[in-house]
Amino acid sequence: MSGDGYFYPDVGDKMTGETVERFGRTRWALEEAYVLNEFRKIIGSSDLTVDAGTGMGRLIPYLRSFSRKVIAIDRDPMRLSVAMKNFDFEDVFFAQGRIGDLSFIPPRIAGVVNCSHVFQHIPHYEVLHGLAEFQRVLKVGGFLILLTTHSPEGDKYYLVEQEGSVEVSKEEFEKAAENPVEGVLPVRKFSVEGIVKLLKDFGFELVKKYYYHIMPGQYPGEFLEVLEKLPGNSVTPHEFHKLVEEPIVKEFTEHFERINGDEESARKNSIDIAFLFRRRE
Repeated sequence: MSGDGYFYPDVGDKMTGETVERFGRTRWALEEAYVLNEFRKIIGSSDLTVDAGTGMGRLIPYLRSFSRKVIAIDRDPMRLSVAMKNFDFEDVFFAQGRIGDLSFIPPRIAGVVNCSHVFQHIPHYEVLHGLAEFQRVLKVGGFLILLTTHSPEGDKYYLVEQEGSVEVSKEEFEKAAENPVEGVLPVRKFSVEGIVKLLKDFGFELVKKYYYHIMPGQYPGEFLEVLEKLPGNSVTPHEFHKLVEEPIVKEFTEHFERINGDEESARKNSIDIAFLFRRRE
């Protein structure tokens, strides 16, 4: 598999895995699964879904659950090869490349584009190229699922290593994003208002948003203890609907919606945000 030499700096997702463990693996998965299940209710179905920045294909089963066909794209050949091995289905097609170059996909053909935790690690020009391509390949009325990190204080830029993180300038972030170093992960935390305005400029309207990966202190401690007893591997976006009647999941839903009901608090006490946008005319 040929490539341009790019690789995702958090090889093996080691640093991401440490963050997940600090938050609690079950709750981490449950919050994302709930959000994506709510988005699926709005989306309905899609003839073609583009997974822009599929990584190791983690969300392919979720996307297949409402799509007739999925095209999964990633720039890192090693991560893409894992996705190809694990999700070798007749309705899933793979391509290596940047999200800012989807020229092999005809215009106005996709019902959904999914872009999960990609924008936060790439240079700004690539974000702009990606949005232009998403707008081009989506049908009018098609949906963009956008998951990313956010900041309550405007755009912030960091270099993250296992020993910790350091805030850097935009220029330092851009350089690190363009020239990856193993174990040094560039992270951009977006201003919520800024990213909504950016999407509006590219012809998208906001349909729904959720703050997620909430700080543990926002949930009752005894609830978290019970929640972590759920089998972690049972909490996936494509199978969340099987859990909705579980009493502990119903209680989780109430807590999660309550937290998101307070915009200011949710923004201050979460690290990620999930957007569902619709492509306008």
